[in-house]
Amino acid sequence: MGAHWLLRDQLALTIEARAIHISNAGIREPNHGVNSVMGMIGLTRFF
Repeated sequence: MGAHWLLRDQLALTIEARAIHISNAGIREPNHGVNSVMGMIGLTRFF
């Protein structure tokens, strides 16, 4: 999920949140997965 707020014609403030899950896809037991949430803030330049 994310959003862009246009600051100028080709420049935007970008905010994102992502949910991430990493596991071994059931190849081996035990299959303890890792869940995390990542947030990002930055500038995006459109060409």
